[in-house]
Amino acid sequence: MGKTRNKPRTKGNVQPASSSRAAEIMAVSRTQVSTGGLGGFAQLLGETPFAALSSSSTNSIADNISGSNLNPELVLILKKLSKRDPTTKLKALEELEAYLKIKEENDELSNIMSAWAKFFVKLAIDVDRRIRFTTFNCHLLIVSKIKKRIAPHLKEIISIWIISLFDQSKDVARIANESFQTAFPPGKRTEVLVFAQTEILSTIHEIIINKVPETLSDPRFTSKEDMDSKYARVVASSYFALAHLIDQLSEDTLSKSTQQYNDLFDNTRFWGNLTNENSIIRKSCYNIIKVLVTRWPKMAQDRLDILSTTYLMSVLNDKDASVYSELWDSLIVFTKTFPQSWLIASRKKPMLPKLYNFLRSACHGTGFISYPCILPLISQLPQEMIDSNPKFHEEFFLNFWKGLSNPLVDRANSDAFLQAYSECLVYWIFKLGKSGEKQKQVYLLENKFYELIEMYFESKSETKIKAEKMCSILARHISRLITGFQETDVLNNFIKKIRELCINTIKNIDSKLESDFKEVCQRLSDLLVSIPSATNDNSDNVTDFITSFVEDVFCITLSECEKVSGYSAGLFLLLSNLARDFSHIVLVNANTNMALKNFISTKLFDVVRTTSATCLDHIFDLFSLYLSYIQESPEGLQIWSGLVQAVIGIEVLESKIDVMSILINKVSNDTITCLLNDDKLNEFLVSLTNQLLYLNIEPGIVPKIENLLERSLSSKASVLTSQIKSQILDLLSKIISECVHEYYIGGNSNISKGTVLSALRIYLRLFKDDIFAKFFLESEMFPVIGKLFELTFVKPHENPDDDIIKNVQESAQECWEQISNACGSHSRREAVIDSMIQQIKIALLNIHYSASPTDFALRVTKLSSKFYEHDIVKTRKLISTFLFDEESWREISEPFLSLPADSSLSILDPVILPFIAENKKQIDHIISPTVVYDIYGLSVYMRLGLFILELINKFGISTFFFINSGNFLDNALEREKEHPDCHWILSELILIHVLCTDNYRSRNSSHCLWDTIHAEDSDHQGFKAFLEEIHVTIKQYMDCSMRHGFSGVKSIINMLTTATNSINVQADNVSILIKDAVKRSQNSYSLYWSRVLHVLCSEAFSSANITQNEAEELLDIVKPELSFNLATRMAFVLSIRKFLDTSVKFKNFQNNLIDNLCKMDTKEIFDIKSLVDNNAWECLCLLSTTTSEGNEFFLLPSRSLKLIECIQSWRETVEASTWSAPEFVHIQLVVARLLNFSMISVQEQNGKHWNFIFELVQDWLKVNVHLEIRYEAVNLFSRIIDLDSSSVNNAKFTTLIKDDTVEGDDLITKFSTYKPQLYELLSLLLFHEQTSQKEVLSEQYSKYLDILSYACQNLPKVFLINRKDELYSLLLVTHEGMQKSVYKLLRVLVREKALRLSEELELSETPDESIVHLDSGLQSLITEANNSDYLDDVHLANPSRPAIHKTFGYLLSWMLIFDHFENTTYKFKSQFISHLKELNVTYKLFDHIFETLGLGSSDVYDLSKWDVREFYVEGFEIFLSFEIGFPLLCAHLYYKALGNVPSLVRSWCSECKKRQLSISVDSYTEKYFSPVIIQQQLDMLQSENVKSQLEDEKFTIRVARSSNEVIASYNVDEYVMEISVRMPNNFPLCQAEFGTLERMGTTNVTDLKWAKLPVQTVVNSQNGNLDMALNLFKNNIKLRFQGVEDCTICYSVVSLDDRSLPSKHCNTCKNRFHAGSEVRIRLVVHYAEDYSSPSFYYGTDCKLTLDEGKPYYLGPGQMCLGITRERVKLPTDLCALVEGRSRFARLGLSVHITASFIHPGVNNRTVLEIFNASSLTLALFPGTKVCQMIFMTMEGHSEYNGVFQGQDL
Repeated sequence: MGKTRNKPRTKGNVQPASSSRAAEIMAVSRTQVSTGGLGGFAQLLGETPFAALSSSSTNSIADNISGSNLNPELVLILKKLSKRDPTTKLKALEELEAYLKIKEENDELSNIMSAWAKFFVKLAIDVDRRIRFTTFNCHLLIVSKIKKRIAPHLKEIISIWIISLFDQSKDVARIANESFQTAFPPGKRTEVLVFAQTEILSTIHEIIINKVPETLSDPRFTSKEDMDSKYARVVASSYFALAHLIDQLSEDTLSKSTQQYNDLFDNTRFWGNLTNENSIIRKSCYNIIKVLVTRWPKMAQDRLDILSTTYLMSVLNDKDASVYSELWDSLIVFTKTFPQSWLIASRKKPMLPKLYNFLRSACHGTGFISYPCILPLISQLPQEMIDSNPKFHEEFFLNFWKGLSNPLVDRANSDAFLQAYSECLVYWIFKLGKSGEKQKQVYLLENKFYELIEMYFESKSETKIKAEKMCSILARHISRLITGFQETDVLNNFIKKIRELCINTIKNIDSKLESDFKEVCQRLSDLLVSIPSATNDNSDNVTDFITSFVEDVFCITLSECEKVSGYSAGLFLLLSNLARDFSHIVLVNANTNMALKNFISTKLFDVVRTTSATCLDHIFDLFSLYLSYIQESPEGLQIWSGLVQAVIGIEVLESKIDVMSILINKVSNDTITCLLNDDKLNEFLVSLTNQLLYLNIEPGIVPKIENLLERSLSSKASVLTSQIKSQILDLLSKIISECVHEYYIGGNSNISKGTVLSALRIYLRLFKDDIFAKFFLESEMFPVIGKLFELTFVKPHENPDDDIIKNVQESAQECWEQISNACGSHSRREAVIDSMIQQIKIALLNIHYSASPTDFALRVTKLSSKFYEHDIVKTRKLISTFLFDEESWREISEPFLSLPADSSLSILDPVILPFIAENKKQIDHIISPTVVYDIYGLSVYMRLGLFILELINKFGISTFFFINSGNFLDNALEREKEHPDCHWILSELILIHVLCTDNYRSRNSSHCLWDTIHAEDSDHQGFKAFLEEIHVTIKQYMDCSMRHGFSGVKSIINMLTTATNSINVQADNVSILIKDAVKRSQNSYSLYWSRVLHVLCSEAFSSANITQNEAEELLDIVKPELSFNLATRMAFVLSIRKFLDTSVKFKNFQNNLIDNLCKMDTKEIFDIKSLVDNNAWECLCLLSTTTSEGNEFFLLPSRSLKLIECIQSWRETVEASTWSAPEFVHIQLVVARLLNFSMISVQEQNGKHWNFIFELVQDWLKVNVHLEIRYEAVNLFSRIIDLDSSSVNNAKFTTLIKDDTVEGDDLITKFSTYKPQLYELLSLLLFHEQTSQKEVLSEQYSKYLDILSYACQNLPKVFLINRKDELYSLLLVTHEGMQKSVYKLLRVLVREKALRLSEELELSETPDESIVHLDSGLQSLITEANNSDYLDDVHLANPSRPAIHKTFGYLLSWMLIFDHFENTTYKFKSQFISHLKELNVTYKLFDHIFETLGLGSSDVYDLSKWDVREFYVEGFEIFLSFEIGFPLLCAHLYYKALGNVPSLVRSWCSECKKRQLSISVDSYTEKYFSPVIIQQQLDMLQSENVKSQLEDEKFTIRVARSSNEVIASYNVDEYVMEISVRMPNNFPLCQAEFGTLERMGTTNVTDLKWAKLPVQTVVNSQNGNLDMALNLFKNNIKLRFQGVEDCTICYSVVSLDDRSLPSKHCNTCKNRFHAGSEVRIRLVVHYAEDYSSPSFYYGTDCKLTLDEGKPYYLGPGQMCLGITRERVKLPTDLCALVEGRSRFARLGLSVHITASFIHPGVNNRTVLEIFNASSLTLALFPGTKVCQMIFMTMEGHSEYNGVFQGQDL
């Protein structure tokens, strides 16, 4: 953007007319120029502010700015302001605003005013609101910075500034006012107006008098709408500015500019704007009139004639509601100041008709504003005008009233109308009375005002008038008339007339509908009530009037009630209202009281039986008022009893309930305090309660009964005794209790959920009554609160009662909230809470109670938050009540602790070792306990444990256990009293943890904590979550205890070594827990409590991070002197072992144990009488406990050797039968474990001990050996394998062998001797898993399989080759390590087999023989997977473990299948692919792969971070990486498939019916796989190995990576043959594109255009690589040049199958072809024959056979015969048509030539006449679905017997 170099020229160098042009003329001539013909601002030239701007053009202003000393940036901004474009101006103003904000006050800002003033007067009234607003923002910044220095320019800008204060945009006006107030303090603002009064008036005069829209704006650049809008805004603002000037200045100051004001006010155009079509201008005119009359009345007085004729004649014609506020202000002020103006105006045209018309038109819809102003207006009208019209009052109110019928008056504004009309009416009544015009007064009072009262009684509720508003208006005015009226006779006549109206209304019942009459009675009572309240003072006149009137109306109404047949609801409504609102009159006055008493005693009982419920409502209301007056008298009770009996005597139940409800409701109020007890009523309500709860009552009656019972029970009138109340409440409570029992426990119940809802609804209403709630809590029924509390936790299930259950829960919750709030301050609060606690505890121990532990914990937290939210002490007491006592825990846990542990668990937990022998003694005497489970599969014990755990989680460790810094035993008694001890519960939780751990590890039901079915269905997730939660809880407890009050290790030692502990001994909670566990581990159930001790100590010592010295101190506990049993001592050793790695004391402890073992007698060890209680067993167990997986050098070599020799001596001493006896298995187990950990330290020791060790391993590696022994044996063997592998290359070890005196006693030599036997035994163990496969494995068995898998990784092939099929089945075992190990073994066997078969095929003399196939075990695994569901199950939200493992095995089997392709020959691959096609197993694989990768869905797996070319099976973790591992494995398999069998992938895509999935696969392949495969192909062609094989002086290869293209060139002399191969972006999913180019040479070998077909077949159809295809291309060209003909079928010289040359001859066409084809395809011979001979169709063709996947090429214009694989057999009444498919027709392929009909009765294969109508060669593949059939029914029967019947292959 920039200036143009040359200014644009105009025709004749004439400049356009504009304000700029006029300014330039003025600047040159310096004389006043006529402005009549100029537009824009030119007409403002002279003394106005516009002249300043117009005196120079925008260009000259810009030039002046350029010549100033302003900042260049500021100059540029100001230049932009001269542009006409509003966007440019707005941006310039915004830039100026930003510039001004950062500038301080300086001379530059003062200098800016010279230019700014000229811009300001133009921009401040701009069309665009944004420009005006931003202008004043800048102006505010300027005046706030330069302050007083604005004075020189003030007169130039003040006019527009003042006008802008009244801009129609509130934002602009606000910022303009803000700038004005900033510039001038309050005291100076009037002075400014005085100072610039002349300039302001000049500008206002110019705008209002001289300007029009076209001259105020430039019409060339402004639209008509914008010009009109700007004109109206500026003119209106000018009027407001003028009014502001007059309002602010004194009359003397104004007089100084009288001439200017006269020029304005005397101009007809100034007042002509009163009728301007723009409402904004009219509004400003009304405002100037109001200000002028108020502030300068003389100026208005002088112009009264013009104002009267102009203003008054038009003001009532204005229909715009927006101006009426200013209109009425001006009109009332003008009329009040100049009432004669109405007479002046009437001389020209009568004004009263205008006023009448205004009233008839409903004030033109401005009722809210206009009607309140009517009275002020007419009160100021000149009396002469009123007197001139004798019928003024009649006409005025007549026209006024007609306004009500105008549609502009509705219910919304009718109040304003009625208020104005009645006020005007009362005003004239009083005024006429004062003026003595009695006749007119009576007319208005008895006609017009009386008509209002009549209308009040007669108007319908749907009319415009609101009855309630009219009532208050009439009451106020009647009260005024009664108190203020002077003429007594007129008032009495009026009152008499009103009385007659009311009495006639009461008596005139028959002529009205009952609903209308009821409305009239209600209005009458409302009016009577409103009259006294409308009086400001207690007027005696009003009181007398009301008293007399009420007495008359009440007595007459009562007498009418006795006359009316069936009674009237309206009359009784009137009576009840009068009795209630005027009780001091009705009940006290003798006449009314006697009349009421007679009616009740004589008519009431009959009325009850014959009157409707609606009428009874008012009757009983009247009765209750009377009863409250006489309640203590015998008469009242007698009437009550009679009334109750009358109601009970009603025959219809529903009517009886309705009437009784009304009666009870009416008497249930605070005024009736007497006891209204009645036996009949009691009996009726109890019976009604039973019917509600136990009988099928109509649904419509149920709410009525509920309401009756609730009102009766909560009645303040005491209609029931406490005994009856309790009886009814007992029935309701029983229903609620039965509901709780049915929902949570079950069983058949006669109650319905609807009945329960009724009871709850009754209770809910009752509990809202504080008096009843207090009664309820003080009774013995409060236990039902617990039942209500239980119902708050019910949950809807999927059944038809869901909505009812939800309603029950919500109602119970509301009841509970109400009554619990009432309990808050009641004395029996604690009793209520205790009752609920006991109910919860009973339910918790009730196994049939269908609430989960979490639900029970929620109950406790809800109780706590409701009653003890901020009271931690009471919260802990509440928690402690739910812990039960220790005796209860013992009783509950007894059945579960009586069972022995599984001995195989010793693999995982050494503490179980001491109990193995004991278990073997007791195993035959064990009786599994009978355990009952809840609906969640939990036993009571487990249920209780989970409940406690949930409580801990919800309240937190600190709150639950109350752990703080002062928690010591020194003040134990006080603390126990205030804070009950909860720490002991942690031991109980750990005990459950131990039992659950055993159950979870074993995956069996031996401990019965959890229902086995539930556990297995959830894959033991419940166990796992519970164990993790317990572990976290224990750790948090220990961490918290360590921070607050742990006394250290010495505290534990002191407590364990001291017989009795004083209360004064400081001991922390952890020490107490450990001591208690030690104590329990010495008694019964030591098996479990010793392990509890182990968990406690391990967590405590880890959290305390004890030192080695502290651990050594704890080691003393293990000494025999303390008499702890073996399990306890082992638990301590296991807990401190990790802290003693470098401890000398610990090493000495181990050595002492070995020494003790060596000293013991063998017979003592193997004494069957003392299997457990012998020192040797204790030493063995403790010694094994000192070892660990990572502590392999736990003994010195000499000590290890001594231990082994000691064990060897035992073996040699005892008999073999004793050693291997089942009773001593536990000894062998520990021995095996010790040998395992001794191996490393003795690996360099030679001796006979190796024979002993290997013989032991041989004995233990048996299938029938106990699992724990097998585990240790395999583990020991694995250790030996590792040692053997590491020792072979160990030079030091080799040297030691040479130096040893005894040769052959070393590890390597002995292992080589025993290795075959050991591996054979190991293989038997491996294959044993094939017959003992389990879907769920225990942890110990999984650990056994872990070590077995590791040991079998290098199993010799000799033990596998003959059992390979059995090995395949092990791929499906539910153990990840075993699956990987078996895959590793099978991979070696598969690769060897593939290489062997490849070699056999190459050397075979019968190349067509198919010898390649899958192993039967592998084939069986794949086919079975296709027919099973586990591949689909694995994609479920929570797949089962067996499904996951089987899926992994299935995918590994496909890894093995693709392993067949590595380093094998083309023949092998071809046969192998054909075999896969025959099996038809790939579709299931691809379906599973794509579903796993999320293709076809929104959750597609992202492979951008992974390399799909490699997959390490060993690194796959089936559960830890489930979301990653399986997708990556599937991606790798897909990559393998694309690389090895792309044709099968393409077949899947072509057969895929899901378009979205097919598209997703295509894009996914293109994104992640194709780039990798294409890169590999190109890299391979450029590798040195391939280039050396293919390229020579005649054959070259070029690679274009940018286009993924390969070009191969063959050069012979001058002939150059090229073939191009372009791989598309989604290759190989999309086939490669081939092209040939004969660049130069002879044309003798034109058939070389077929050279690409064989190459294309290799890549696209036979899954070959590019190097193979290009090699074929090279050989074909080379052989053709050598004179060898190509095959007439495949167009290749070299066979695509066996690389042979064409050797077969066709007898018909004499062509050669390869020997590999025998699919029946007939080539029509193109010469004449006798077509009548059937033999022609079989004798003149070439019979060719093609293998699967090998095409027949059909050239352009050629035809062949094909035959379908399907046999078609039709009945005699059915025929068919064979038709082609669209996808092939679009290629130019026709499948029949006119012969599409298939005859009825045929039984053959259909022959297709296949014709290529395209210009391209088409490849026909056997098996392609090229046609479709259409079947048609026939009328009649026929059968084909032609020559082609029965045709076949």
